[in-house]
Amino acid sequence: MIRIAFCDNDSALLQELSEWTQTYFKEHPFEMEYAAFSNSFDLLTQIECGRLFDILFLNTDFIEGNGIDIAKDIRKIDRNIKIVFLSSCSTYAMASYTVRAFSYQLKPMQQDTFCQLMQGLLSEITYETARGFLIRSQDTIHRIQLSNIEYCEVCNRIVSIHLVDGNVLPTS
Repeated sequence: MIRIAFCDNDSALLQELSEWTQTYFKEHPFEMEYAAFSNSFDLLTQIECGRLFDILFLNTDFIEGNGIDIAKDIRKIDRNIKIVFLSSCSTYAMASYTVRAFSYQLKPMQQDTFCQLMQGLLSEITYETARGFLIRSQDTIHRIQLSNIEYCEVCNRIVSIHLVDGNVLPTS
């Protein structure tokens, strides 16, 4: 399941992105869900409450702050989300590198650009999800993605894998 969030104070753009997303995913074999936010406060509240997204289309200019600062707050919680900045100017383009943005797009964005972005985003997500390995823990086999590992610990010849969601898997 691909989870997408759009956050922009332009309701017409949010509607357009929603329509493009529905069209794109009708033609591509991925399950998806998306949410649209008209302000960054609602988006941050959802993320802080544990709602995770794979992809975020984020405006750079809000009344409550700029998108770069919002992305910094999001990165404290979720280091894997793919962020695409949407902006009417290139003011924050260089700063977008500090939060590891996937892309920085100038408005107005065209549907073909959106489709190309989606293709690149989904390729990246698919590649990252495939990077993992199998372990045996308590008579169960688990597939672990590298991006889900916080750290590993060795104690008395047992390796414990600590995951970003708080779970610990001791190997047998």
